[in-house]
Amino acid sequence: MKNNLVKSTLNFFIILFLFIYAKGENKSALLTKIKNGI
Repeated sequence: MKNNLVKSTLNFFIILFLFIYAKGENKSALLTKIKNGI
């Protein structure tokens, strides 16, 4: 259970980072990055 929570939290922060990092990028390119990351 705890392991699952850590995993989801990590995924959340990675997605959040991608949104901030790729703010100026094309939205579809950002979505592709997120899909590839998960």
